[in-house]
Amino acid sequence: VTASTSYSLSQDLFDPNKETQSFRHKISSSIHPASNLTIIPTLSFREYRYLWDGEQTENPSASLSISYRQIFNVVDLSIQGRYSQTKNIDRSLDTERLYTSIGLSWHANNSFFQEMYYSLDLGYNQYDDKINENCSYNTLSTSFKLEFQL
Repeated sequence: VTASTSYSLSQDLFDPNKETQSFRHKISSSIHPASNLTIIPTLSFREYRYLWDGEQTENPSASLSISYRQIFNVVDLSIQGRYSQTKNIDRSLDTERLYTSIGLSWHANNSFFQEMYYSLDLGYNQYDDKINENCSYNTLSTSFKLEFQL
């Protein structure tokens, strides 16, 4: 288990009266129930305080990453998910984000290349703006990657 916290104070270069305090707290763990399986849950909380106008923004988030290597000695599987929320105290900002992805990767034996590696990733992202609903969106993504060494 890893826990961390940080604090920073920043100042606008063009307006020295605009100072911002930021706080970040995070706790994470790396769990290995088997030699080829890793599970990493994480919780974090960020807070920004804009000292010149009293505004405050909060950003809690949670994520989970699962990595399963060498399934049947052939393929690696990775699954990731993250949820975050951003709100400020005057309710002019209220958003939620969800990121998810799943990936498969494998090495291929080939007589021409010393090493060959394939990966396929699929992702889904959702952004929900509770104040400006027209700004909300959903996206699907995919990528295929081929790496080889001559």
